Amino acid sequence: MRSRLSGSKVEAPHQRRTAVEAPTPALRCVGLVKRYAATAVVDGLDLTAERGEVVALLGPSGCGKTTTLRLIAGFEELDSGTVEVGGRVVAGRGRNDPPEKRRVGMVFQDYALFPHLSVARNVAFGLPRGEADRDARVEAALATVGLAGYGPRMPHQLSGGQQQRVALARALAPAPEVILLDEPFSNLDADLRATVRAEVRQILADANATAVLVTHDQEEALSLADRVAVMWGGKVVQEASPEELYHRPVSREVAAFVGDAQFIPGEGSGRRVASELGDLPVHGGASGPVEIMLRPESLRLALDPDGAEGRTNATVLTRAFYGHDQLITVRLDTGRVLRSRLGTYGGIRPGDRVQVTVRGAVLTFPRGA
Repeated sequence: MRSRLSGSKVEAPHQRRTAVEAPTPALRCVGLVKRYAATAVVDGLDLTAERGEVVALLGPSGCGKTTTLRLIAGFEELDSGTVEVGGRVVAGRGRNDPPEKRRVGMVFQDYALFPHLSVARNVAFGLPRGEADRDARVEAALATVGLAGYGPRMPHQLSGGQQQRVALARALAPAPEVILLDEPFSNLDADLRATVRAEVRQILADANATAVLVTHDQEEALSLADRVAVMWGGKVVQEASPEELYHRPVSREVAAFVGDAQFIPGEGSGRRVASELGDLPVHGGASGPVEIMLRPESLRLALDPDGAEGRTNATVLTRAFYGHDQLITVRLDTGRVLRSRLGTYGGIRPGDRVQVTVRGAVLTFPRGA
């Protein structure tokens, strides 16, 4: 049919397209500020966690990570900003809901299990008293974390990894919108940490849980999270997937903090940069004095089969063999020392002369910035 006013075609009501609304995030923090005296520990922080997503807050000690978690949970009061959980404002705009009203589960650094209560009673602690299916929910939560039948045991009868899973079961039992984990693996020894980390990641995935993890451990953040938010001075300075964060850090500081990074000077000229390792391609482009970021795995080492000095530019200093890979330290003829991470084969030994080249395009940062 046509409009009487303009003669243009008008769609019938059933033909009109309706805008597809984006799903409401499980957690949205906007402009969070928390001051102690004159110091802003959290300073205008924005953070979002989509449903089913694991987000890691990564940063050095004192950057405001744990304070941010406590603001979300309701253990600290905002100075300004808003916290929304499941689309509902729980802090800010005149509201400050108590922790038990926020639909947020918390896993503390020391697990915070009650030593005098059984595993089942620890898990039931956050559930409403008198709830008809309370016992069933406890059993379901324990089954989710792989501890079915452990209800009668006491916390001291469990290993550190099992206690960690009880704490996670307690957080999952009330079916919260978001689970907050504060340095959850710091009390575990190195051998157990990697195993428990993988277990927790699988538990969260199986439960389709939304989680925010606070950590200062870059390996933990990169291996566990769907998205990593790097905090510095109370702010999120970069928020990205683990791959993007590792390969495209936004600053030299982030590059040095996330992964093993080394830097050499260069002179940028558009898509190329001149350096002591030759003329290299650049991601995005560079101009003037820059610092070139080199990850150890981006450096290739090649022995000169003829032993001709003119085709080598470095001497091997040390070799550390780890089974799955090896870390080789070389001294360039310029005097600079660099690290290269190689596969398990290659026959390169300390004292060998090698040619060092760079794999792929490099990332640069303005020198002195």
